[in-house]
Order: sequence, then structure tokens, then C-alpha cells
Amino acid sequence: MFPGILGLVAIGLLLYFFARKAQRTHVLGDTQSGLTIDEKYNLERRDRQETVDRLLDKIARKGYGSLSEKEKQLLKEHSSMLN
Repeated sequence: MFPGILGLVAIGLLLYFFARKAQRTHVLGDTQSGLTIDEKYNLERRDRQETVDRLLDKIARKGYGSLSEKEKQLLKEHSSMLN
């Protein structure tokens, strides 16, 4: 009986931590209001970095000309914000 209880507690803790992580990485919506200013900044910076990385990968595969005007503008804006 004792190992069963420990197993349930362990599963409960894992679910709690995974749910908390999902909540903290969610950028939009009501869950963001529970984040600190630093956490919001870091999430936004990570999202900008991921966008820049995705666009640079596309440039490496297909060339700069393959970017749409919107993608070129995003690359310019996000790149300047990351420096």
C-alpha cells in the first residue's frame, strides 16, 4: 500500500510541474498575467529569436528572395530588437 501512495504522489507532482511549465510558457491569454516582468520579457525575446531563426533557416535553404515582404519586415524588426 505504501509504494502505491508514493507512486500517486510522484505522478501528482509530475502533473503539477508539467502543468505549471505549460502555464508559464503560454504567451497569450490570462495565464500571462501571473508572470513576472522578467518572465514576460524572456518569453517575448525567445519568441522573437525563434522567428529570426526560422527566417534565417529559410534564407539558408531558399535564399533571401524567397521571403515575403512581411517576413523581411519581421526579420528586420526582430533582429534589431535582439541586439
